[in-house]
Amino acid sequence: MESEILNEIISDTTNNSIPQYVSIAIKLLVSFVEGLILGLERKIRQQAIGMRTVIIITVASSLVMIVSIYLGESHGTDPARIAAQVVSGIGFLGGGAIIKQGLNVRGLTSAATIWGASALGLATGAGLYIPSAITLAILMFTLTLLDRIEGKIFPTERTKMLSLTFNNDSIDITKLHELVEKNHFGIMSTDIDQKIEEHRIEIRFSVRTADEIDTTELTKDLLTIGNLTELSLSFYAGK
Repeated sequence: MESEILNEIISDTTNNSIPQYVSIAIKLLVSFVEGLILGLERKIRQQAIGMRTVIIITVASSLVMIVSIYLGESHGTDPARIAAQVVSGIGFLGGGAIIKQGLNVRGLTSAATIWGASALGLATGAGLYIPSAITLAILMFTLTLLDRIEGKIFPTERTKMLSLTFNNDSIDITKLHELVEKNHFGIMSTDIDQKIEEHRIEIRFSVRTADEIDTTELTKDLLTIGNLTELSLSFYAGK
């Protein structure tokens, strides 16, 4: 049995098969580079997925496509069947990158990147280098430059956490809402935590506002209704 397997391996690695294996190696290397580029972009943004995850997805998908083509040529099976299973199955992996954080849902872009990495791997495995390269360029443009353009066109589409601390026994919440919204903060939700023994009130707002905003005027206005001791504006991480 072992000798039969050894003979099969030797016969499969003859000079006639070397060009085929070179082609396969090139496909896997190209998939590695594609995954590296996409993964590096996610890593720079400190997302849950990084270079290793995306590289594994891209290279593995490429190998699956190579196997699909091989089975189609050698056994007459439909090469699209395995690839279709990869496309549907990758959704479970992408779902793990999606996190609900307060009123925000994070990780949708990372999940889409996982799906895109799989598609790149399948295309590269099929030998479609030019379509794969064009797709990679479009994905990188979307993940980097388009994100900046989106932020300038829709500056208020960013949810942040505005935290306020007052050394008071009570605060006029209605007046507080008026002052916050007057300073261009769209209030989405309010969370009040009153420390009775410490005579302190902590208020957290989920707000929508521009990324570049000055809180100086807001601080001055808030000092007129209470003893404001702390103000912080937290920006949620990237997509």
